[in-house]
Amino acid sequence: MNRTRKKFVIAIVDYLLFFISLCIVILIRYDFGDFKSEIIQHFPAFSVIYLLWLIIFYIFELYDMTHEILVKNYILAMIINGAIAVSVFYTVSGLGISPKTNLFLNLVIFTFLFIPWRSIISRNFGRIFGRLNIVIMGSDEYSLRLAKEIAENDKTGYNLLGILMDSNIALPEWINNEKIEIYDTFSEIKELIQRKNLNIVIVNDFWYKQIFTELYTFIHQRVDIYNLPSFSEDFHQSIPIYAADEIWFLDNLKNTGRSFYEKLKRITDILLVLMLTPVFLVLFIFIVLAIKINSPGTVFFKQVRVGRNNKNFVIYKFRTMVQDAEKNGAQWAVKNDTRITSVGRFLRLTRIDELPQIINVLIGDMSFIGPRPERPEFVEELEKIIPHYKLRHLVRPGLSGWAQVKYEYAATKEESAKKLEYDLFYIKNRSIILDSKIVLKTIMTIISKRGQ
Repeated sequence: MNRTRKKFVIAIVDYLLFFISLCIVILIRYDFGDFKSEIIQHFPAFSVIYLLWLIIFYIFELYDMTHEILVKNYILAMIINGAIAVSVFYTVSGLGISPKTNLFLNLVIFTFLFIPWRSIISRNFGRIFGRLNIVIMGSDEYSLRLAKEIAENDKTGYNLLGILMDSNIALPEWINNEKIEIYDTFSEIKELIQRKNLNIVIVNDFWYKQIFTELYTFIHQRVDIYNLPSFSEDFHQSIPIYAADEIWFLDNLKNTGRSFYEKLKRITDILLVLMLTPVFLVLFIFIVLAIKINSPGTVFFKQVRVGRNNKNFVIYKFRTMVQDAEKNGAQWAVKNDTRITSVGRFLRLTRIDELPQIINVLIGDMSFIGPRPERPEFVEELEKIIPHYKLRHLVRPGLSGWAQVKYEYAATKEESAKKLEYDLFYIKNRSIILDSKIVLKTIMTIISKRGQ
């Protein structure tokens, strides 16, 4: 069962627990004889509200089972869920429901059901959903990093049986600690396939070119063969740039069949600009005053960035740094940058400094969702040292992107390379569904004050 299906199953159980907690509330609050009529009265409104609650749970990453659920995230999600329910009950007329006490009890009882349910899932994830036996062929950096991640986390859904390693490479200590089997030849893996003890074989680029004809003979076996970049794309939701060659990108970064998506996205961008313009105008006077009072200088900040098809354009932002912050030349912004003003720090954390870029979206230089545009000076520098960096310019840049919601702020070339892996994943898999997911995760990023 893949991760999306697992999340769906967990969400369905959460949805049922919402209703179970509602039934308990009604039994507590009303006579048993009124139970049926009260359920009928509550069911339509709460059915919709509970769906909204699930979306909030998703935004706050309560369905990412690869790590422990943060108590802070759950509390914030439930506060917002309560606010959503109250706003619905008091703004939609004709519901005939007084939510105050019922809603409070609903939230409390659900919490007492949620904690043991998620505790059971967390401790028995592999037993409940099952795990697939997996072998990795390769001892390069990316192969071993993937192997370590799978071996040390039983919530990935995979059971690492072993690794085919080059005999000249020293075994990392964690392999001995995890008691991972080491194979010397492909024949040992073929034996596992023939015994049907294996579900997935992951092959790095070196081995893939050596034995692809032999791998073809196992096409009728019940085993899935992945090259490393393709498996990593699904597992990490990023594409390892150092493990993928030009052939892989030629096969996978195709623009055919996306014309409808591109047109729909452009229409959506324009409609969102029209909706956000009144908000921008209301906030504008307060932001201008705050910037002017906090530090002398201009309100807006203009900068050249690289856009689609490597064409430069001027980006607009509210100024967040002191005036003439780059009088000595272009510099990477870093965490706790002393050039950032106190008002600017707030604008960055809330992403309000990006609001003027709706002008860029309107004229078509940018989209709301896409890789963040970089400066030409940095692009020229990064293209020399990071493979495939130019590929991020195949699509319009965006106000927020997959890299922004999946990775911390990049202040070094190494971190920029890591972000590129997420950008390439987005370019390959871009869709309305992925764009919507980025919007939801961006909300979480802003609320949690994570990333920049």
